[in-house]
Parts: sequence; structure tokens; C-alpha cells
Amino acid sequence: MLELDLLLLRFAEHCYRSLSEADQDAYLELLRLDDLTIWDWLQQACAAPPHLARIVALVAAEAGAQGEEDRA
Repeated sequence: MLELDLLLLRFAEHCYRSLSEADQDAYLELLRLDDLTIWDWLQQACAAPPHLARIVALVAAEAGAQGEEDRA
């Protein structure tokens, strides 16, 4: 899914290096999942599992911040 790929790439470029090791590991685990699952979590269609909830929230927050910048 192109939209998801762009969102995840943008997050990696802007945020990945500043994440804790645990959050980096969670992000890498997230990338191994199928696109529709990740997309549903980011759209809050269903809850991410507890061990991935933080990284999903961080990705969603960055996407929201980027969307605000794009509209400005």
C-alpha cells in the first residue's frame, strides 16, 4: 500500500534514530506485519497489541504532524 509505505518511510527518516532501542525493535517488528493490519491500527479501526501500541501511536502522531505541515 503506497500510502502506508510513504508514511512508514517518513517516520523512519524523521524519527527512527531518536527512538529507544525497545521502540526501534518494535518498529522493525511492525514492518514485518501485513499492510492492512498496520493500516487498521493506524486508522484506529482496531487496537494494536500492547507490545506494539506505543510504536503505532508514535507513527500515527508523526503522520498527523506531517499532515498538519503539509496543510500549512
